[in-house]
Amino acid sequence: MRYPKVNDKVKPAPQEALDAMFAGIGQLIAFTDRLRVRPTAQPVSHADTADDAPALREELAAADEQRTERMLKARNEAVADGLEPQVADEVVGEFVRRHPPQRR
Repeated sequence: MRYPKVNDKVKPAPQEALDAMFAGIGQLIAFTDRLRVRPTAQPVSHADTADDAPALREELAAADEQRTERMLKARNEAVADGLEPQVADEVVGEFVRRHPPQRR
């Protein structure tokens, strides 16, 4: 029995599908392992948090500022490489929606 001729791009498709499936399973197993190993939360006294609040606010503001600078730099580099400014803005907006700033 003869096999039909197929394009070279079609030949690795089954292997790529299996690779993607097993990579997803591996990520799921790694995630569940991290959940199992997560340390238990320690109680926080309110006296400590009241004293640390101004320092924590400053730290969060600095982190937000650095994140904004990194995103603007990446956007400007993408535009310089030929990406439409409107598309770059949409990509940055989608990133911000999917990855909101971390709050403690």
